[in-house]
Amino acid sequence: MERQPAAAGVDRQTFLKTCLAGLSGCACAGLGSPAVAAESKSPALAAADEAARSRSPVPAAADDGALDAVRVRYATLVELIGRHVPEETQRTLFRELGRECARQFKAMTWEKFPGDLDGFLAAARGPNGWIAGIDRDREAGTLTIADRPTSCSCPLVKPGLTPAAQCECTLGWQEETYSKILGRPVRASLVESLLRGGKRCAFRIEPR
Repeated sequence: MERQPAAAGVDRQTFLKTCLAGLSGCACAGLGSPAVAAESKSPALAAADEAARSRSPVPAAADDGALDAVRVRYATLVELIGRHVPEETQRTLFRELGRECARQFKAMTWEKFPGDLDGFLAAARGPNGWIAGIDRDREAGTLTIADRPTSCSCPLVKPGLTPAAQCECTLGWQEETYSKILGRPVRASLVESLLRGGKRCAFRIEPR
């Protein structure tokens, strides 16, 4: 196993601010259709993306109250889905939601690092990135990725408030992003999660 070096590159703050500016495109709009095609979008999603691009990011300090309200509403929605939707359908729904989020921010991930996993990982470990540590087994083609502790990368999520079913959304993001960078399908699984009592979020990426 080898550990990847850190480097500057992917800007987590830009990701969070852009996602906040387009919350409906990042998450809530995706809930309307769990079967969104891999490379197509509904008119509603396309309009949400265009609206997000046309806005300037709102300073976090001025928007904390609005973001907290959105987190409460989103947590309620996840809870209601968990109560009324079969478990397998929930997994499909949240994984597709994560894939849609990944597609929205593809300019920061696979379009910036096509076929360059080393470059992406180094950038994501930079000072503005979100990854704290990486264990990589090149022979097996697996990665174990540990995020930085205390907060989820998704601005809609708050530990202690958001139900743990949301972790499937994150796994969908991981699968879409790493599949596109590598050019082949991968499977993502949870190693540890803040929403499930862990100290940080960590994931295992392996060939499908």
